[in-house]
Amino acid sequence: MLDELAAVAALVCSAPMAVVSLADGQGPRLVGRAGLDGGGDCPLTGPFRALAQQQALLVVADVKTDPRLGGSAFVCGDLNVRFCAAVRLPLHGEFTGLLCVADHRPRLLSDTQRRALRTLGQLAAAQLELGWRTDELARAEASASESDERFRIVARATVDAVWDWDLAVGTLRWNDAVTALFGYPADAVEPSIDWWAAHIHPEERERVVTGLYAVIDGGGTGWHAEYRFLRADDGWAYIDDHGYVIRDASGRALRMVGAMHDLTSHRHSENELQRMRAYLKNIIDSMPSMLVSVDGEGRVTEWNASAERVTGVVAAQALGRRLAELLPQYAQQMSNVRRAIAERAPVRAERQLVVHEGETRFVDVMTYPLTANGAVGAVIRVDDVSERVRMEQVMVQTEKMMSVGGLAAGMAHEINNPLGVILQSCQNLRRRLGLELAPNRRVAEEVGLDLDALQRYLGARGLDSFIEAIQEAGERAGRIVADMLAFSRRADSSFAPERVDLMLDAVVRLAASDYDLKKQYDFKQIEVQRHYDPELPPVPCARTEIEQVLLNLVKNAAQAMAEGGRRPSRLTLRTAREDDAVRIDIEDNGPGIETAAQRRIFEPFYTTKPVGVGTGLGLSVSYFIITDHHKGSLALESTPGEGSCFTIRLPLRQGGL
Repeated sequence: MLDELAAVAALVCSAPMAVVSLADGQGPRLVGRAGLDGGGDCPLTGPFRALAQQQALLVVADVKTDPRLGGSAFVCGDLNVRFCAAVRLPLHGEFTGLLCVADHRPRLLSDTQRRALRTLGQLAAAQLELGWRTDELARAEASASESDERFRIVARATVDAVWDWDLAVGTLRWNDAVTALFGYPADAVEPSIDWWAAHIHPEERERVVTGLYAVIDGGGTGWHAEYRFLRADDGWAYIDDHGYVIRDASGRALRMVGAMHDLTSHRHSENELQRMRAYLKNIIDSMPSMLVSVDGEGRVTEWNASAERVTGVVAAQALGRRLAELLPQYAQQMSNVRRAIAERAPVRAERQLVVHEGETRFVDVMTYPLTANGAVGAVIRVDDVSERVRMEQVMVQTEKMMSVGGLAAGMAHEINNPLGVILQSCQNLRRRLGLELAPNRRVAEEVGLDLDALQRYLGARGLDSFIEAIQEAGERAGRIVADMLAFSRRADSSFAPERVDLMLDAVVRLAASDYDLKKQYDFKQIEVQRHYDPELPPVPCARTEIEQVLLNLVKNAAQAMAEGGRRPSRLTLRTAREDDAVRIDIEDNGPGIETAAQRRIFEPFYTTKPVGVGTGLGLSVSYFIITDHHKGSLALESTPGEGSCFTIRLPLRQGGL
């Protein structure tokens, strides 16, 4: 076709020869010729081609005299050309082209010839473009045929539901896997996009379909969506869908192919895994122990709820941070972590002392190695055993006190015997020195003794007051022993009406006889003020238990006043009736109790006393006796620097009493 165009150009321009040439990165070549012998070499020289590409139509009347050629003698190789005209071909892309006519004699072109040459140049360019498009179409058809074959092979081989959507026609082809995947018979699967869209879950349909058309209309090539697709059994399959848009050279969407992958079993496995993780997390968080998992470098990988509660640091903030940074008091445990990993055996550290919020606590730390599946690390379990340790200490102390109590009871019985002798001897001594007994005078006359003179001598020397003092001291010692015996006897937990004032006086006498080896206080130096209600009725109670509570409160008050250093120390005891209850106040003028300590004063094992001085059980046991056993109340009012007052309220009716 291009040869014919060259011949027409030569005929129109009355020239003996014409050529159509193309040039690209590989150089020029002839694609059409007229009046020339066969051969692929292009006869146009470089200077002429360069000049011709700069203008739409180049006419050279005589190549030997035209200054634009730069003295080049030839424009068409060895053809001895004198006249030459060239029109530039309007081509797209990397190609450049020329339609040239030449003659052996100098000459010009008429306007008609010029117009005809331009028109022939446009026809040549159109012919070239048509040829290229035809070649591209042939290649595309071959590729499409090959792609269709590959598509059919892949569609048969895969378990995914493969689809091919012809956008021009609107049909949607499916492979056979769509029936096996979703359970539909072949005749129920419609070849349309509407059938597919209708089976998407209603909650997700708009999102998925809108996203699909957005890719098609927006010039995109790839599309992806996850959604639920209705199966034939009315169940929902979880689908992972990928699609790819095929476009022509102008970007117009022709087809879209894709595959629907069933994620249902995977999603169920994921859900089951999530459920198991949540279940294990709940177990770990429900444990009272603080559980912290660390890697080989001491970075936290697990942080349970107990760890959050103890430290105040939530798991999201703890993960990835070093253990020594989060729990500096446990930094030394990293040596146990390394040891547990190296030996692949748990490492136990018992009764470790740690300070938390200013309070000394006892903890057991157990370190378990993690060396399975390539993971290197350890799990640290921390159990607060402060109450257990203190309970053990209390049990040891209780055993000691029980031994001392038994010894004291035995000693009291033994002391009663000489006390009885002392008191009886004092009574006999006073009787036998008196003037009122006839046997005294008779014996005195027999031995020549003047009883009146003896009485004057005894009075003058104060011997009678000595005897009276001995008797009073013996009687006081007897009362103390009696109080100790009564307090040390096991209570039978039976309730009986008791006078509160008598119990208070007995407790004061017992407290006054308490012997403190450290001489921290002297009860005899305390002023005791009594404000008893004389009309207070007896209260039903277990006497030994109430006396235990009263003695504990009185001794605590005495110790507090001794530590406060205030003089004079004053203990005030008050009783009164409040409706159907008896109120007992035990008030001191000691240093008082800080507000923070008041909130915990009745907690077991809580004490403000130094280590080794108090167990922290006295007030908690007292609180239990009053509130649980006697259905009463025990309250504290204290002002730091001014003193404290413990108030007991006991109901006047207990059961049938």
